[in-house]
Amino acid sequence: MNESLKHFAERFDAIEGKRRHTEFDFASRMVGPSIGVRYFLGCLSGRNLFLASDVEVRIALIDYFAAMTSKRGAEIVGANGLQGWRIAVVLLRHIYETQTLGTSSVSDRRAATIREFLSSPSITATELARTVGTTVKQLSRNTDWNLFGALANQSKLESR
Repeated sequence: MNESLKHFAERFDAIEGKRRHTEFDFASRMVGPSIGVRYFLGCLSGRNLFLASDVEVRIALIDYFAAMTSKRGAEIVGANGLQGWRIAVVLLRHIYETQTLGTSSVSDRRAATIREFLSSPSITATELARTVGTTVKQLSRNTDWNLFGALANQSKLESR
């Protein structure tokens, strides 16, 4: 285990509640999805994922998303390394913050868009926009939507 993950593992176990959330939320935004996924998925699953290897975290992530969205959506999140984790951490943050704080820094519409895409990865922009209550034009401005397409295409190539 590298030293920064060891530090995060110790901090994860040492502090709780809002103070822990503030510290790890900041770190996940600054360092990236490898911290955010470990933190939010760890909180939701009751495990210190900073002690786990990337492979173990990936398996836990795929299992969590398969149960919540679809097997194909979970494969997209898991098969694309940190790019897939970038999408996952947004939805994990929304779920965790909503459950523990009552509100989230991630908008409900953004979370719904990610969840719906991962539930039906072959969904068209028109169908997705209608389902989440937005327009195709607004959706096309959404960086998540652009990443969805790239991840879905890359995942199809990797599964061949």
